[in-house]
Amino acid sequence: MTHATREAFPILLGSRLDLCLSLVGAIKSAASSLTLSSGEQLHSVSLKSGFLHSNIFVSNSLIHLYARRGHLLSARRLFLSATLLNNASWNILLAAYVRFPCPGLYHARVLFDKIPHKDRVSYTTMIMGLSKHGSSVESLALFRDMMVASVTPNDVTLASVLSSCSRLNGGIGWTGKMVHAVAVKCGLDELLLVATNLVHDYVVTLNFEDAEAVFDRMPEKNTVTWNVLLKGYAKAGWINAARSVFERTPDKDLVSWGTMIDGFLLANSLEEALLAFRHMLQDVEARPNEVMLVNLLSACCRCSAICEGQQLHAVILKAGLDSHQFVHTTLIHFYGECHMMDLSLLLFQSRSNDNISSWNAVIAGFLRNNELNAARQLFDDMPDRDVVSWSTMIAGYAQHRQHELALELFHVMQTTFIQPNEITLVSVLSAIAGCGSFEEGKRVHHYINENFVPLTDNLCAGLIDMYAKCGRIHKAVCLFDYVRSFAGVSSWNAIISGLAMHGHADESLCSFLKFTGNKD
Repeated sequence: MTHATREAFPILLGSRLDLCLSLVGAIKSAASSLTLSSGEQLHSVSLKSGFLHSNIFVSNSLIHLYARRGHLLSARRLFLSATLLNNASWNILLAAYVRFPCPGLYHARVLFDKIPHKDRVSYTTMIMGLSKHGSSVESLALFRDMMVASVTPNDVTLASVLSSCSRLNGGIGWTGKMVHAVAVKCGLDELLLVATNLVHDYVVTLNFEDAEAVFDRMPEKNTVTWNVLLKGYAKAGWINAARSVFERTPDKDLVSWGTMIDGFLLANSLEEALLAFRHMLQDVEARPNEVMLVNLLSACCRCSAICEGQQLHAVILKAGLDSHQFVHTTLIHFYGECHMMDLSLLLFQSRSNDNISSWNAVIAGFLRNNELNAARQLFDDMPDRDVVSWSTMIAGYAQHRQHELALELFHVMQTTFIQPNEITLVSVLSAIAGCGSFEEGKRVHHYINENFVPLTDNLCAGLIDMYAKCGRIHKAVCLFDYVRSFAGVSSWNAIISGLAMHGHADESLCSFLKFTGNKD
């Protein structure tokens, strides 16, 4: 007999009220245990004592026990067989259903519609479940029904509704402002959960004035609230405002430091990002994680900051994060991009090479350093290849004007089950343009159309450039006219260059003037 079950028996000789209270307490204790066996034994005791069908607290506690343990079928059977039900009974089962998106959410809505007297808990539980699982429109519709039924929301209700508004509108939106008005009317707008969601929704739409107004009225703020405002300013590129919020944040956590560092990186201020990182290392509460280190390393890579990158490598080793695959691959990429292939290769060989991303990073490094043969040898030695492997090698050949090799490798790729992506196709089109193979270009264009590959700006530019360099300027113009309505900078540049290349100076100038006119 388990400890939870034993709790129910010392008072068997006492009053039935004592037994009932003890039984409810034991069931609640069993709901938190690691195994279901104690709960099943208490279920048996409840049945034999008669409390299961005569005491609603016992039956509700058992429904909650099974629901919490994820045994929805048992919880539902108990619910359906119960002779006594109250709102708590319905809400317990409803809460269990909304934890599971499919098929639980469907059953939750069916159950909700059957509740005879829906209260605030019923509405909030259903709205929260719909919002959590992405059914934003339904959650807002149910909130409207809740208002029509004159059921007063609480902070959890409003936080869930605001989350739905944010997902639907990409921010606060007019529906979010209506919810804000409801929060003010109910006196809930300054509560931590509601106010934090309001700040988030306002900063997402760059409405910092209203975000600051809500933030300043909050009687209580936690680190999450400060981080929400900080992240909003940092993502918007308002680096001075972000710095001001960061400096005022009383209890900075890893998210605070990471957000500020990302803000500096977004503003192309590697020096300030590294300075903030050094200050963070002095904070005993904040230790760097792999995402932060990868972002900093990548920035060092872009800026060719070799010394700073090597210092980060030392921090990575000290923190024991070099075993993380993402970090390890980024280090390989960093040294390759910084023309230190000996260290890149050493890192690659220091671990079991069963991760494709590591192979891809070394191949990219060799290509970056003009070592095409070494890159191809490593590519051929790969136990498995993904689309990045093929695209990297094909792009490398195309960039080094090895057009025939690029096309040859693309033909081999087409014999595999791996589908080319945009980078692959743009590189192949570049190779075709380089060798002037019009028939090959037609086949690739046909492949793009047949496979419904999205015509991105880069892909359109690649096709236009290919036709122009293959001597088919009329086809390049026809294609451009087809994509003109959504053509980007790359497509415009391609057609302007193509027309000029074929001696159509007037048409080229006309296109240029149209393009600059569109931009203005």
